[in-house]
Amino acid sequence: MRNLSVSWLTLVALIALLTSLTMKTNVSAKDFRISVPDFTATSEKEGDEAAAQVLKSYGKVTGELIDQMRDRNSSANAKTLAAYLLGELRASRAVWTLADNIDLKAPRIDPKFSIGRWGEFPAQEALHKIGVPAAAEVLRRLLTEQNELRRKLMVKVIRGVYGDDLGRLFVQNRLAKETDPMHKENLNLALKEFPQ
Repeated sequence: MRNLSVSWLTLVALIALLTSLTMKTNVSAKDFRISVPDFTATSEKEGDEAAAQVLKSYGKVTGELIDQMRDRNSSANAKTLAAYLLGELRASRAVWTLADNIDLKAPRIDPKFSIGRWGEFPAQEALHKIGVPAAAEVLRRLLTEQNELRRKLMVKVIRGVYGDDLGRLFVQNRLAKETDPMHKENLNLALKEFPQ
């Protein structure tokens, strides 16, 4: 449980920073309390109740992060932090919002660690971390996406989740079923993003 507690503490600190950036208030990590019980020291009933509370906290946190991604008043930095956290939490309920923001450009590359927590496009990276639900959504959106950058980022998600060969196969299968000329053109453009 020690590792779980450390990751939650990191999450708490990032939520505090995100909240202070978004709401322009002075908030610190000590203002947030998410506790994870030591399940070895609880009865079965207490453990079940505690687990339900942790999941409830997870749902509340992911909901608030999604709201901040959707908020037009949130800064690019706040949205970057929200996208990063949604990816780390593998929040599949955030797929649509992250896909809407796939071309969100981080105002800075994270300098916190020697290997940064996010790169140039944090929403695209978060979608990659979420995995199959995200790849399915961006494949669906590829049909109508006209923006070249967004299309390239969508293909990066598909390639990152499925790999080049399987990702290409998914796009080719979708292309074979498609009748709309515009959708076919978009899928052909997407296929050009895969290495030959």
